[in-house]
Amino acid sequence: MNWMAKIQKTVWRLNMDKTKASTVICDGIILEKLSFERKPNVPDYLINSNEFNLKNFIIRNDINYSFNEAKDHLTFKYGITIKDKDDTVVIICSMVALFLQKKPGSVSLEEYSQYNAPAFVLPYIRQAISDVTLKGGLLPLILPPINVHKMVDEAKKEKDSDVPSVSNGNI
Repeated sequence: MNWMAKIQKTVWRLNMDKTKASTVICDGIILEKLSFERKPNVPDYLINSNEFNLKNFIIRNDINYSFNEAKDHLTFKYGITIKDKDDTVVIICSMVALFLQKKPGSVSLEEYSQYNAPAFVLPYIRQAISDVTLKGGLLPLILPPINVHKMVDEAKKEKDSDVPSVSNGNI
């Protein structure tokens, strides 16, 4: 394929992507709750980078969705509770994001809410947790990349069964 054909193919892809553009917009993200508790004496794995391991933490996710009657406004709440295995540190963080769909698009707001909304909010949660642990005199707890599909599916199972599911560092 010559260079002109490659450029034309690229232009065609860009035009195709324009027609698939999401019509969902974020109208705001707010920090609903941020709670940090720690005991004065903490284990080395919380302050020594050589011993730090995410497997020393228990992490619980909580996801809630609500739509208006027309299904064009979504209120999405993502909460996370993190505590270490020795109950020395407990962090609770929840964010609320408001999403709108002005006109029908390739993705409905309901479809968007399943996996895109959590992926959109997660960097804000990650930053809040990192900041609060650093300010609390610990190593900054930076959540690793998360398999959002797995996390959402596990949160749904938990809600259906009313049995809390926790992960030891595997989110």
